Amino acid sequence: MVYWRKVLRMKKSVLFLLVASMVVVGFGGAGKAQIISGINASSISHKDSITLSGSGFGIKNPAAPRVWDACDDGSTNDLNTYWNGQNWPLVAGDEDNLPDYRTSYPISNPMFMPHNRITKYLSGGVTTAGGGWENGAAAAIAFTHCPSGGWNTRKVFAMWYYRIAPTYSIDDGTMGGHNMKEFASNPGCGYLDTPQNYLDHCNGGTPVMNNPSNAELKCMPSGYGSSCGGGQLFYNNPMLSWQHMELEFDATGYRWSVSDGIDISASGWCGEKVLREDPYSMSIGGFSRWPYTNAFGNYRYFAAVYLDDTYSRVMMGNNPDWDNCTIREPQIPSTWSDSSITCSVNLGALPDNSTAYLFVFDADNNHNGVGYPITVGEGGHKADLNDDGVIDMPELISYITRWKASDGVTRAEVLDAREIWFTGGVY
Repeated sequence: MVYWRKVLRMKKSVLFLLVASMVVVGFGGAGKAQIISGINASSISHKDSITLSGSGFGIKNPAAPRVWDACDDGSTNDLNTYWNGQNWPLVAGDEDNLPDYRTSYPISNPMFMPHNRITKYLSGGVTTAGGGWENGAAAAIAFTHCPSGGWNTRKVFAMWYYRIAPTYSIDDGTMGGHNMKEFASNPGCGYLDTPQNYLDHCNGGTPVMNNPSNAELKCMPSGYGSSCGGGQLFYNNPMLSWQHMELEFDATGYRWSVSDGIDISASGWCGEKVLREDPYSMSIGGFSRWPYTNAFGNYRYFAAVYLDDTYSRVMMGNNPDWDNCTIREPQIPSTWSDSSITCSVNLGALPDNSTAYLFVFDADNNHNGVGYPITVGEGGHKADLNDDGVIDMPELISYITRWKASDGVTRAEVLDAREIWFTGGVY
């Protein structure tokens, strides 16, 4: 009798644990892992439309991100399409350096693109000596997205390519400390509207921008606690090369990841600053400090900006382990359900003739543990910027310009593209 009582108690314990796990995990509910079971293509190319099948994707409505500014030949040249808030600088009489789309800026110091699928960037410059940090109109370079009705959530996921001109002035300490802001949430449509809610790229610290010969742009510690992941964030100097910025920002804190395509550096979760309760608009970039007498040549560049109010997203990387992906590119969804997502392929810096890996993130930032492998097919001609199978006159001119600037194009490749164009452009 004692034996059977023990068995009965064991069965009750097992049943209790089973019921508890059903409550916590659920049957097909929010706790279910993301599973990609397949896609409707054997290989992919840039801007293909693909459909992912699987389970546990959750719901994303609307499916598209708030902003996808591809900065390619097929995207807008009108700032008001995405950057309809207050963009900086606002310096009167300095119109040549006001925020805009550009392809080579300044002319004396052309900044080539992050990869060959990007053909322009957002840029602005501060060239007025004496523009200190307290004179925000002279100090800030920022682009602001101000959606109708405001942001209305306390989540931000953002990615963009980022570059600083090698001519950028260095803070020598006379301005009261090193400082360069990279992102802001604003209470209205204006950057620097008070109360400010801005971030730099450090774990609660402020950056030290070393001279261009240095390999790193480092962060100054500012007494942040263990909530920030315990350590500074180091990454390659954006004065030397483009960096791919990735930001998660919500009501509990924020995290940065930064990659140059070869190495990736990720901060821990930082709870020192949280997304404001009343976010209305979002700005990439921000103000910085420099000596009063050395404010010439201060240019900043941004390209391929993805901005959304949820962590739900589709990503493509170059490794089956997400944490080891040194190339990470957001995909652009058009329809989204718990079992199916249709999106436009954004290969970004991912190379042709390679294997890439797909990851689906839900609203809680969970994702499939192992990336779904997909073959990246051979792309079009290097001169064909929009991958439509035709080299037209503007594309040929752009290709020749790259060759003259020694930007990864040889004379033989230019002659080949010209021959294709002479015979109708189709290849």
